[in-house]
Amino acid sequence: MNNRNYNNNNNGNNQVVERLIELCLQSVMKHFKRFETIRLPDELTLKLIRLLHRRRKLNDLTIGVLLHSELRTFDLTGCQDVNVIKIAQSCSRLSSLNLTGCLTIGDSTLVNIAKYAPQLVNLDLTYNKKITDKGIRQLAIHCLGLEKLDLSWCDRLTDESLISIGKNCSRLFELALASCPQITGQGVSFLVNSCKFLGRLDLKGCLLICNLQFEAVSLRMLNLSNCKNLSGPLDGIKSPMLQRLWLSNSNNMDDDALRTLLSKCLGLTSLDISFCRVENPCVDVAHLLTLNLSGCTKLSQSLFSRLSSGCVHLKEVYLKDCLSVDDESLDLLTGSRVTSYYSKSKTGQTAFISSLEIIDISRCNGVTDRGISLLVWRCISLKSLDASWCTQLTDQSLTSLKKAHKRSETMTLLKIFGCDKITIGAINALKEKITNLMVYFITCERDWSTLESI
Repeated sequence: MNNRNYNNNNNGNNQVVERLIELCLQSVMKHFKRFETIRLPDELTLKLIRLLHRRRKLNDLTIGVLLHSELRTFDLTGCQDVNVIKIAQSCSRLSSLNLTGCLTIGDSTLVNIAKYAPQLVNLDLTYNKKITDKGIRQLAIHCLGLEKLDLSWCDRLTDESLISIGKNCSRLFELALASCPQITGQGVSFLVNSCKFLGRLDLKGCLLICNLQFEAVSLRMLNLSNCKNLSGPLDGIKSPMLQRLWLSNSNNMDDDALRTLLSKCLGLTSLDISFCRVENPCVDVAHLLTLNLSGCTKLSQSLFSRLSSGCVHLKEVYLKDCLSVDDESLDLLTGSRVTSYYSKSKTGQTAFISSLEIIDISRCNGVTDRGISLLVWRCISLKSLDASWCTQLTDQSLTSLKKAHKRSETMTLLKIFGCDKITIGAINALKEKITNLMVYFITCERDWSTLESI
């Protein structure tokens, strides 16, 4: 039996098992009143809770039937009428608790959770807008072993909460503070400098953060998207092990600020600087795999040349709404990017071999059929191409793709929304040639009779 058949059989068996489990849980729920206690593995308990919640049968009575001392994980996302304190009291080994969107939870409830469940390792409090610094202070004092904490959209929190966490939760590995409008760079810097094991930090949409001063040896992921007041130079950030960085829509981020920051983050594998005011950013980082430049409207041609020579391992490039991108840009991007320098084609001409797998050039109106031809011939590992709303493209682009497929069979996804010069006939011809290719498009043609289900 080959691997594909084996995987298909496994997938089929898994679906049967999942269906049987679902039927069993529905039967348990139907006869719920017959049970005094129900002891299930954590995974099945969570599924049963979701079923009860979906049918509006989740309350203190039904929750009480499921509680036992060995329960380690509990997910109450969106539940409003449940006594969380009772759960903390009954589950002495509770290590993971998700209270996302439990709008009735305030400081008093959080204090009791911290008191009865000091062993918590993972706590999600997203969208709990009643929680203040008082509750977080008690949480930090009691739950010293916290490793993952999500406080996104808790908009009453200030730097005082960050100081409490920094002083007490030394094991913290992952922290989310997205859209907490009252925290500042000073509080964040104190926390990061105090939590030496912090590996992931999400500060998306924290509008009061202007500058950061920290040294984080363990930090691998940092999200500063929509920090609109963040300004350079960011020479205070020292994170040599940083791998993934988001700076999307940071209005004050320019070439100089980015150059200063990236000079200290040489291990980056993923960088998002979409919708920033950059023209020729210094992003030629040797290990970079993913680069998002969407919405950067004034990119220079020299940038693509430097990307070609400096980022030899680049696999994903996103250039949506980059108005300056044209055929020359794609030529420079793929012209020197080779995995084994170059190979010789049958005609004796140099055949470039690019490692790019995913490319998004949607709404780049300067791209023509020539640009598409360059991409599909040079990027022999190409899996996904989004050329939506590139209004100059014609059937010739699909012809190039069809011919290039003889050399490489990796392409599985093509998006050509809004390319009105491409006909249905050309799309169907491409589908006949590449049967596993998914094509997404909108056509303005009147004749829909030849349209296949694709």
